[in-house]
Amino acid sequence: MNKITLPGNTAISGIKLKVSLLERSLKFYSEQIGFQVFEKNNNYALLSASGKPPYQIFLQVLPGGESASRRTAGLYHIAIKVPNRKELAAVLTKLSQTEIKFHGFSDHLVSEAIYLADPDGNGVEIYSDKPKEQWKWEKGQVKMETLPLDLDSLINEVKGISSNNKGIHPDSILGHIHLRVSDLTKAENFYSKILGFDVTTREYPGALFMSAGSYHHHIGANIWSGQNIPPAPENSLGLEHFVIRIPDNDILKKVILNLEDNEFGKIKFENDLIPNGTITTKDLDGIKLHLTA
Repeated sequence: MNKITLPGNTAISGIKLKVSLLERSLKFYSEQIGFQVFEKNNNYALLSASGKPPYQIFLQVLPGGESASRRTAGLYHIAIKVPNRKELAAVLTKLSQTEIKFHGFSDHLVSEAIYLADPDGNGVEIYSDKPKEQWKWEKGQVKMETLPLDLDSLINEVKGISSNNKGIHPDSILGHIHLRVSDLTKAENFYSKILGFDVTTREYPGALFMSAGSYHHHIGANIWSGQNIPPAPENSLGLEHFVIRIPDNDILKKVILNLEDNEFGKIKFENDLIPNGTITTKDLDGIKLHLTA
């Protein structure tokens, strides 16, 4: 198996969600959070912060879909990273003027975050990173906590500044994805040993965090719903796939070799490498992902 060092600009670049009502989901992601729609019909919509391709959020209607059980493997939350603290304060101020219910506010030492859920119950984190020089590393692991967020200090970032009520900042990205998994060792085998993400911390009970390029994390995995939970049924609402962008064709080819010659369990390719440099596969819990250069 190849030892892989992923490029520092590896990223979670997109996510596709199966939704029950398209217009209801668009109200959340577009009107309230502020992503822009650049392609849409009656069954799906493609959105990005800039309003230009490629998609960051792909919403697809699933007729007759059922809510995914939290006792199945799948999405815990998707995390939207805004460029700075002032933009996070602007998002918080804008969302406070809607009927959205917040699920929490946290200081993670490396970042500050607000938590909510979309209309189908998918977890959503919106956050901004603290300056990298403030991150603390010990023995190769980054220090992260879940502390109360200083909301007064955050809101003061935009105090006295009139809101333009526009969308989320166009430079916002999907900073990381956090998954419910059946087993942390299986998650590490797939995302670290096969795909090449580095483990950045094991200090959270029941959770594991991994990244490329010494980021605090691009991938989070937890077993907080229980060990050995099954994959979500095909007709479940929620995560359909997410996209990992590995901007180096040679490294992507090494990843493909690892997927073909792994020792941890059967991994199925849904298609071979296609002309645009994207493959589709599943992790060891059946969670679908696209790997693209």
